[in-house]
Amino acid sequence: YMTVGTLTQITVGIRYSRNFKISDCLGAIADIVLNSDESPFDTNYFPNIEWVNNSEMRLINRETEDYFHITTDDLILRITSDDNLVKDLRKVKGEILPFFEKSIFNKYGLENIRRTGIIFSQKLTNLKEFEKKFVSSFIKDTDTVENVTMGFSRKMAVDEALSKKGVNDYKKAIYGFRTNDDGNLIADLDFQHYFDPPIQKIRDCSLDSFIDRAEEYLN
Repeated sequence: YMTVGTLTQITVGIRYSRNFKISDCLGAIADIVLNSDESPFDTNYFPNIEWVNNSEMRLINRETEDYFHITTDDLILRITSDDNLVKDLRKVKGEILPFFEKSIFNKYGLENIRRTGIIFSQKLTNLKEFEKKFVSSFIKDTDTVENVTMGFSRKMAVDEALSKKGVNDYKKAIYGFRTNDDGNLIADLDFQHYFDPPIQKIRDCSLDSFIDRAEEYLN
């Protein structure tokens, strides 16, 4: 895989064992994300809030399409990128993930991490080249193509799974191409680490190394 266009969004997701008490803490978590001095975010970054059946909460910026979403099973964050990968990942690793670990995971007992993931979304700058290489393999007249949705994945073993008995971790890279609402072709690289058995504490998931490995796939 390689950088194929302009980096527009980065999405980070963490799945943990179902935690029903989160449903009673959604308001407090929203307050922490929006108002804590330690938070990288504020009410200007996320001016809107949505609730789903009292079991999910989403902080949203409808202009940028950024959001923070937490449920009994997952925490997901999507942020806009100005095509500066180094700066974006420095913020993710140096500010956002440490804040999540201390102020959300540790405080509210979110444990047994089952999966971590990061998605790099790029707007393709050479649509005709993509059509020539991929779409034309199936359709001769690419000028008639209006929407594109395609993808494939690759599963990879993890060193610990090869050397430690009872560890069945693996990584997966999911490559997707889609047309967004504006008619632009978006390329997504979704890099994931599955933990089997789950990792009890998020601090032991080596998130920085995981993100570095994902960046290698992007470049």
